[in-house]
Amino acid sequence: MGKRKRGLGGRRGGRSGGKGSGEQGDGSERWASDDPQRVNTDWGTIQRNNAAFAHYYKAQQIVPPEEWDSFFQKLKESLPAAVRVNRAAPLWRGVRAIFDHFSDKHWPNLDRLAIRKNEDYAQLKELLVQEDTRGGISRQEAVSMIPPLFMDVKSHHWVLDMCAAPGSKTTELLDMLHWTQEEDGKATGGPGLSMPTGLVLANDMQANRAQMLAHQVQRIPSPATAVTCLDAKFFPAVCGEDGAPIGFDRILCDVPCTGDGTLRKKADIWRTWKLRDSLGIHSQQLSILIRALQLLNVGGRLVYSTCSLNPLEDEAVVAHAVSRYRDSVKIVPPPHLNGLRLQQGIIKWLVPEKRPSGGDDATADDGTCGRLFASMDDIPEKERADYSGSLFPPDDASTLGLEHAVRVLPHHNNTGGFFVCCIVKTTHMRTSKSALRRQGIKKRKAATTTTAPAPMDVADEPLPPNDGNEQDDEQEQDEQEDPQQPQPHQPAAPAARPIGVANDFASLGESDPDWLSVMSFYGLRKTGGEIDDGSRGEGSTLPQLPAAQCFPREQLARRTGAEKKLYMITEGVAKLLKCESRMPLKWVHLGVRVFERVDANFKEYTPCKWRLAQEGLPTILRYLTRRRLYARQKAFTQMLRQRTFPTSDVDQWQKEGQVWGLDSCYDDQGSIEGGGVAVICVPDDGSGSGSRVRWLGGVEDSVYVAGFLLAGQMQLYANKVETQAMLYHLDRMAGSERESSGG
Repeated sequence: MGKRKRGLGGRRGGRSGGKGSGEQGDGSERWASDDPQRVNTDWGTIQRNNAAFAHYYKAQQIVPPEEWDSFFQKLKESLPAAVRVNRAAPLWRGVRAIFDHFSDKHWPNLDRLAIRKNEDYAQLKELLVQEDTRGGISRQEAVSMIPPLFMDVKSHHWVLDMCAAPGSKTTELLDMLHWTQEEDGKATGGPGLSMPTGLVLANDMQANRAQMLAHQVQRIPSPATAVTCLDAKFFPAVCGEDGAPIGFDRILCDVPCTGDGTLRKKADIWRTWKLRDSLGIHSQQLSILIRALQLLNVGGRLVYSTCSLNPLEDEAVVAHAVSRYRDSVKIVPPPHLNGLRLQQGIIKWLVPEKRPSGGDDATADDGTCGRLFASMDDIPEKERADYSGSLFPPDDASTLGLEHAVRVLPHHNNTGGFFVCCIVKTTHMRTSKSALRRQGIKKRKAATTTTAPAPMDVADEPLPPNDGNEQDDEQEQDEQEDPQQPQPHQPAAPAARPIGVANDFASLGESDPDWLSVMSFYGLRKTGGEIDDGSRGEGSTLPQLPAAQCFPREQLARRTGAEKKLYMITEGVAKLLKCESRMPLKWVHLGVRVFERVDANFKEYTPCKWRLAQEGLPTILRYLTRRRLYARQKAFTQMLRQRTFPTSDVDQWQKEGQVWGLDSCYDDQGSIEGGGVAVICVPDDGSGSGSRVRWLGGVEDSVYVAGFLLAGQMQLYANKVETQAMLYHLDRMAGSERESSGG
C-alpha cells in the first residue's frame, strides 16, 4: 500500500495521518451523522463528496461506466474492520479460532469506530488491543494485505521493503518467510519458531519513522529482521566478502502516494483532495521504482503498489520504468486469490493541467477538473516545460502488459482502493553512455580514496528519471547498471578504512567470552549429537529434539555500544552484515533479542551473566539442551498468575508430576543453579493420568515463558499483556479439551 505523502494531506504526519490505506489511522473520524454522506469530526462535518474528484475519475475511466454509481456510493461508506493473524506468533491457532466465531454477517458491517465506541463490542476491543500489543494480530486494512501475497515469498529469499514504515506489510512478509519454511517441509522439529535462511530488510528514510518501524516489526520476533534508515531513491547496492554484487530476490515497492484510495477510512480527503498532488509526487515514485528494479536479482519479482486510484501514480510510473528497461523487465499477471475481484490496468490516461483557471478550489466547486491532456502535444507550447514526459502514456503503452496491472476497487470487494503491479526481471539492465561517463569519473576518484571494491557506482547513484525535456541516449545500452553485473575491481590503498561496512553490529567470535558463557550455561551445541532434554525418562512419550540442532554461533550478534543484549539473526542477515557498500548502511535494528544481561542485583546468584529474553524464546528454545523446564497446564497457569514464587513450589509440583526437567538446571554437585530458564507448557491429555502424551511442539500452538531461578525463588519475565494472553488461551484450551472429552 502506498503511503500518503507529507504536504499532501497525509502520509508522514499529514492531516490524514498514517500510511495511506495500509494501517488503521489515528481515529480522528467520529460517528457518522444521519446523513451517510457526512462524517462528524473534531473540526466539523465533512461532506462526503467532491465534484472535481468525480469528474476527473470518470474521465480516466478506471471504473466501467455502468459501475460508476456503485463505486462512488461505496466510497462514501465506512470501511469494515480487518485484522490479520500473525502465524509466526505463538498461539496463532487459538487466535484464529476466536475470530472464526464471528460470522460473515458481522465483519462486513463492523468498522473500527463501532469497535471503539460501542459497548456491545467491549470484549472484542479488549481482545484486539491485547493481541495487537503482543503481536498475535496486525490491525491492517484488508486491501493492504494484498501486495505481499503477490510476491511469492520463500524462506530463503532476500526481501527488501523499500518504503516500509509503519510496518504492517513488513510483519506480513516476515510471517510469510517463516511459514513458507513450515509449509515447504524445511522446518526442523522441536519447540519454537523454525529458522529461515533469508531476510526481510525494511527501510524508511526518516529516522523517527524508522524507529517506529523497528518497534512494529519486533512484535513479530523474527531473526530474519533488518531495519535501515535510507532514502529509497538512493538505496545502496552491496557486495559480498568476495566483491561480488548481491541483489534482492523480492522487492516490495510500496511508494508514498496521495492516498485517495483510502477515502472510506480517511474522510478528510474528500475535503483536501487536489489534482496537483499527483503531479508533484509522480517523479519521486518513478525514481524509487527505477532504483528498486536496479536492485532486483535476475529472476526476481518486484511488486509496485499504491493506495491511490490515480493513473499518474500507478500506470504512468510503471509504464515509463518498464518501457525504459523493456529488454530486461516485464509485467506479469498477479497470482490468483480466491474471492478477490480485480480490475485490470488501463493503457490510456489523461494528465490534468497544473494551473487550472480559478485554482483548485474553483474546480471543486464547479464540478470540473480543468483541462485534461492526452499527450504532450495537446499542451500549449509555452506550458510544456511544466510537465514531465513520463506523466503521459508512452508510445509503446499497449505492448507493455499494463493490462496485467490491477486495481482493487472498493465496490468490488468492500475494501479500500489499491493499485498493484507485479514485475519480474529477465536479464541484467543497461544504462546510457552519459551515465557510464559519470561512472568512469567516479571510479577514477574512488581508486585513490578507499580500500573497498567499487563495483557498483552506477547502481549506487541511480540516474534521475527522464523528465521528457532532455534527450537521453537510452537506446545506446552498452553496459550493465544493476547489482548483478560485476564491475572492474579497483586497486586498494592499504591504510584506508573500508567505506560502508556495517560495523555497528557484529557476530560473536568463537573465543568471545560471552559466547563461551551462554554456550556452556544453556547447552548450545557447536555440533550435532544426542540431546537429553529431560524428556527421556521411563515411560516418557515426549518427542526428542533432533540431533542436528547445533547452534550457529555466527548468527549471534551484538551491537557496538549497546552490549547488554545479544541478538539472533538468520544466515541471510549474517551475510548482509559482512557486505560492503559505497554508502553506509544505517542500521536501526537487526534480528531478535534472545539474551539480555542479568541485572547487577542478580549476578551473585548465577555463573552466567546472560538471561533468556522472552521475545526471543520462540527462536532460541529449540537450541537449548539445558535450562528447559516442562510444566503441566495446571502448574504453568499457577506460575503465570503468581509470576514470582518460591522454588519450594517448583519442588512440590515436581513431586506431583506437574513439573519435570528441573535436573537440567542442576550444577555438577546436583544443586539448583541460579540463572535463566525456559518453561514450556505441556497440556494435560484429558485422561487425568498425568501421562506425557501431548505437548505444544510448534509455534502454531506453543506456550512458553522465560524465567529466572535465584536463591529460594523463581520469577517470570513475561509482561502483563503477554501473561494475560497466555492465561486467556490456556483457559480456552482447557475448555476445548473438557468439551472433547465430554466433561
